[in-house]
Amino acid sequence: MVMIPRLQSLVLLGGASSIIMASANSGTIRGQIFDGQGRPVGGAQVRIDNKISGYINTTETSKDGTFVLSNLPSGTYHLEASKEGFGDSHTTIEITASLPIKLSLALKPNASATVAVTEEAMLIPDTPSSFINVEQNLIETIPSSSRSRGLEQLLMMTPGFMADENGRFHFRGSHGQSTYVMDGMPVTDKIQATFSNVLNPEDLQNIEIITSGIPAEFGGKPVAVFNLTSKSGLGSGDLGGHAAIGMGSFNMTETTAQVRGGSDHIGYFVSAAQSKTDRYLDPVNFDNLNNHGSSNRFYTRFDWALDDQNLFKFNLSGGSSSFQIPNLVSQEYRSQNQTQRNKDFNLSTSYVRTLTDRSGLELRSFYRRASSQFNPTESFEPTDPLGGPDYPAWITSNRTLESNGASLIYHRFFDVGEFKSGLEYVVYPIEESLWFFVEGDSVDESRAEGGDRRFDAPNSALEFEPGILNIFQDSIKPQLLSVFAQFNYHQGPWTFNMGLRGDDYRYRTFKTSETQPRLGMSYRFSDTNSLIRGSYDRLFIIPDNEYLAISSRGSVLKPELQDSLTLGVEQGLGSFGRVQFEYWEKQSVNSADSEQLFNTGVLFPIHVAKGIFRGWNARFDARYNAWSSFLSLGKTRAIFVAPVTGGLMLEEPEFAPGTAFLIDHDQKLSAVFGLRYQKASTYIQLLGRYDSGLVAGDPADGQGSDYAFGTAYIEEDYDSTFGPLYRIKPRTIWNLSVGFRLAEFEKKKIDVSLDALNLFDKKGLYNFLSVFGGTHVLPPRTLTLMIKYQF
Repeated sequence: MVMIPRLQSLVLLGGASSIIMASANSGTIRGQIFDGQGRPVGGAQVRIDNKISGYINTTETSKDGTFVLSNLPSGTYHLEASKEGFGDSHTTIEITASLPIKLSLALKPNASATVAVTEEAMLIPDTPSSFINVEQNLIETIPSSSRSRGLEQLLMMTPGFMADENGRFHFRGSHGQSTYVMDGMPVTDKIQATFSNVLNPEDLQNIEIITSGIPAEFGGKPVAVFNLTSKSGLGSGDLGGHAAIGMGSFNMTETTAQVRGGSDHIGYFVSAAQSKTDRYLDPVNFDNLNNHGSSNRFYTRFDWALDDQNLFKFNLSGGSSSFQIPNLVSQEYRSQNQTQRNKDFNLSTSYVRTLTDRSGLELRSFYRRASSQFNPTESFEPTDPLGGPDYPAWITSNRTLESNGASLIYHRFFDVGEFKSGLEYVVYPIEESLWFFVEGDSVDESRAEGGDRRFDAPNSALEFEPGILNIFQDSIKPQLLSVFAQFNYHQGPWTFNMGLRGDDYRYRTFKTSETQPRLGMSYRFSDTNSLIRGSYDRLFIIPDNEYLAISSRGSVLKPELQDSLTLGVEQGLGSFGRVQFEYWEKQSVNSADSEQLFNTGVLFPIHVAKGIFRGWNARFDARYNAWSSFLSLGKTRAIFVAPVTGGLMLEEPEFAPGTAFLIDHDQKLSAVFGLRYQKASTYIQLLGRYDSGLVAGDPADGQGSDYAFGTAYIEEDYDSTFGPLYRIKPRTIWNLSVGFRLAEFEKKKIDVSLDALNLFDKKGLYNFLSVFGGTHVLPPRTLTLMIKYQF
């Protein structure tokens, strides 16, 4: 790429160049088109597109030749200006800052445009970081049993992610420690269905997934960073939006609606979604017993560009869900009906101030409150030693978790790079209450199918004395104070990313701080359009806040410290594709995981003394005319070293201190394949996922009537280090989607989409008798239909 010194006033004369900016969530381009004599050109067409994500936006210049392109997700873009009678003008722009880019383009009469090899280079950006931009068409049409709850389906297409039940995942061997950044607001909570309310992917314009070379600005749980850019009405013009209805298997119904509009200075976006289904969670058996649920969500974004130097953003969102806890066969026989209700409310603001042509400030504030209430079938009756219908334990819990904070970020651009520094403070008020008691070993045979005498799956809660009511109530207020500085240096084919982050974390009487270098380097071979890169990340990872107050009552759960090294190579394949390969290693202390309370959504954070992880990932992306495809591959080796602390673990440790063991994040191979054909509004899409199988529990522990079904989906394996063990059997799941335009009149359109998930109705398990995750089955074949009216 060619570095352009002046970013605020750039003139391009019918050629190709590039502009480099610095890291951020989304940006704005304000430009003006002139002819060869410096006169404004009105009515010119301006088109911008991202070759990697498939993002495209177009606009037309006003009479004075000006145009605005707003809410552009971070990434590298090709921008083209054209008008009949003039030659086209091209440039390459990298959006990585919230500060607006100002540029001028000149169109020469009847001149022929020359486009350099920048389009090929754009497929491989000059960065040491490893990241994936999810294609915009895929965000809009991801096959899911409920479109408004399909975010995890998108994330699972990234190399290195191992799928678990209910949208949970493991990345590169780690527990699901990730930071979601929604328009600059960091969210470190678990947002999967059993913990909170899933974000609606239809609200998103772009998803950037950063998996190594993590910039120093990201903290909390930065093992993986999901940089989410929501839709905006800024610059959209007239009122527009859609209303949609969906229906499908398991009595699923869904309604969604969106409205947006605005000018170059004011924009608004509002959305709402509601769904219900009789298969809300991934159940504990193929019978899908007691599994109805519903969810509601809204999202609002307001943008106000006072002038070229001041931009305000305001986001307001929230959601609620209410669902049953799936039953085992014996629990269904007893008429157990445990339920859970989750709520969340989110508010964030952002103010961007451009100080000079090359510097600016961004001030952010945010507030999030999430609550979860777990209800038993019946209220507690001390006279009933069996706890009513609930078995093997009567449970009720109530927790609230807040994330309140603010950050101040300074940007500065140079001819050879970018500098960014900032300060952030977050407080996490937590209040938790858990009441439960375990039934005795003897169960009234009239209330347990088949006369089962005991719950036949290992769980730490069974170590509590039967028939005794256990009450845990506590509140804590963890605090995280962070500072960071980062400088990205570009010189010829070299790129160096140098970051340093400091975190100070405290709760109860525990205090700790950690300095974290984040370093990366890449080198481009222009002749072959190849790139080699490497990065080292020191990561300070705060504990899971869900049930942290209760889990840390005996011993403080310390933050995880992780050292991560990644080496990668990328190769461009002409102008239509690229291939990537990377090898990674990680080591950590205080390695995080969770312990599940039976098969409920109540999970307690635990820590293991040491974690050792290594593996490789590969990715192939291609686009040719109406066709696009990708293939992601990954292998993960995941080892823990005892002892284990936290959670409800009262029994003697299964492993002596210093003992190494494989965990259920370990998988020999995962693969995700996608093929899509789209012409105008008609598309057909095929997605497939292969999993060789995670480590599973011993089938001998699940021979009772509740779990015996799962033994058919477990196989023996032999590990050269750890000897014989069990794994989930390999599986391949295919999803098919078809969409087309049913009708179109003026600016109004009616689109229809049909999805078939698990097309060949493959049976299988996510996990089996896992202390950390329980037992859960894959969804069967699921069909959905959606009709969308756009205006």
